[in-house]
Amino acid sequence: MEKITDLMKERYGIKQTGKSLNVTPSDTLYTIFRKTADYIYRNGEWTEEDEKTAIKGMLNQDDYFGGDISDVSIEKIQFDDNNVDRIRDRHNTFKAYNEAGDLFKTDGWKDHVYKISYTDSRSRNPDLWKKNKTIILDPDNKVGTLHKHEYAIYDNNDNRSEMQIGNLNRAIGYDKLCTDILRELKDTDNRDQINTLLARITNPENSGKKKAYLFTHDAYYDNEITAEMRKEATNNPDYMIQVNDWQRMNFRYYE
Repeated sequence: MEKITDLMKERYGIKQTGKSLNVTPSDTLYTIFRKTADYIYRNGEWTEEDEKTAIKGMLNQDDYFGGDISDVSIEKIQFDDNNVDRIRDRHNTFKAYNEAGDLFKTDGWKDHVYKISYTDSRSRNPDLWKKNKTIILDPDNKVGTLHKHEYAIYDNNDNRSEMQIGNLNRAIGYDKLCTDILRELKDTDNRDQINTLLARITNPENSGKKKAYLFTHDAYYDNEITAEMRKEATNNPDYMIQVNDWQRMNFRYYE
């Protein structure tokens, strides 16, 4: 255990090793990843630069680490929510807020507001590449499953801009873990699959039991590797295998 904690100090910048990680048999890969991220944050002393690095990590996670994000500029700002006429949930257009403070438990968020400008070249239209966004990190870590949730904000002149909120502990912890994993596996042939997995595992929409299948091993298919599957694996070793077996679609990753 001492070697593991020493490694965490070296790689993640934690200053101490406090209460141990509590991992149970019911934990999925998602919950283990989340607990580890929280552990890293809880045992470190983090600066504004760590927060800015974590924000860039949030952008990459949303972009599936695809390399389309570039020219990132991050500036800490003062956000006066009294000038905001309304904040509208982008996933629920009927849900509006009068002030940014309505999204948080305390006013601690006001010291963790950042203005982001960056280039996202996913679109075929270069005119849409330049992006701006306000990101607010909650130091109380109480926004829960709304981590990385997006909003549209309007000022009194009805000008619209984009906003995203997050838990400070998840932002920093996830970034430390993802950066380390991608560094270790940078030369792997399965980089696209790893990018997809990390994007999924940092997405709070996958936290519930209904999405547990994404991060748990299903032994049901262990003894059903057919000749057709082996043939497909030989022909396409780097891609997901699709086999129609007895009218059942079985998707598996070829290791």
